[in-house]
Amino acid sequence: MFDYTFQVTEVNRLQYKEQGFFITPVLFEDTVLADMRDALNAIWAAQIKASVDEDELRQRLVRERPFIADLHLKSPVCAAFPKHPALLDLARQMIGPDVDVAYNQAVIKPP
Repeated sequence: MFDYTFQVTEVNRLQYKEQGFFITPVLFEDTVLADMRDALNAIWAAQIKASVDEDELRQRLVRERPFIADLHLKSPVCAAFPKHPALLDLARQMIGPDVDVAYNQAVIKPP
């Protein structure tokens, strides 16, 4: 079984406070990330298809710099991802037991 646990240290907390991030070891199995990537690509493809009646600038933005909001409403995989035990564990360590997702979005950065 994959070990996704990570103990947040005081060094991690300080780095987060000063820089806004810290780096963990790998927390997700490849299949979890592949499923998420596939779901995002499917949502993106649907947005591209839906934008055919939009003006040229909007079509270009959808293709080249897509922002996808409300992921939890667009895919069960995306709805489940924020509830992954690794993310819940990190969130509890950083902010306590009362954890909630207030907003979700993805920004796909194609090559």
